[in-house]
Amino acid sequence: MNIRQSAAISVRLLLILFLIAAPLNAQRRRPAAPKPSPPAKLSQPALTFETLLAADSYKIYGEIRGVGQLLRSLLSTTLWIR
Repeated sequence: MNIRQSAAISVRLLLILFLIAAPLNAQRRRPAAPKPSPPAKLSQPALTFETLLAADSYKIYGEIRGVGQLLRSLLSTTLWIR
């Protein structure tokens, strides 16, 4: 065996070794990323729409549906009866 053949065999063996080792190296587990710390608790309660308004600045509003239609129908029947 001459030097050229032994060098070719060495290169082939080295190439085979790299081809076998590359997937094994790629499959290593990576360390888990550190979890972010939870945000600090707020000392003030969360703002809502009701807390933004003063207690005496708004009144209760209600809506009754269909009452206007009922009043109009009663009025029209009393007009036709006379």
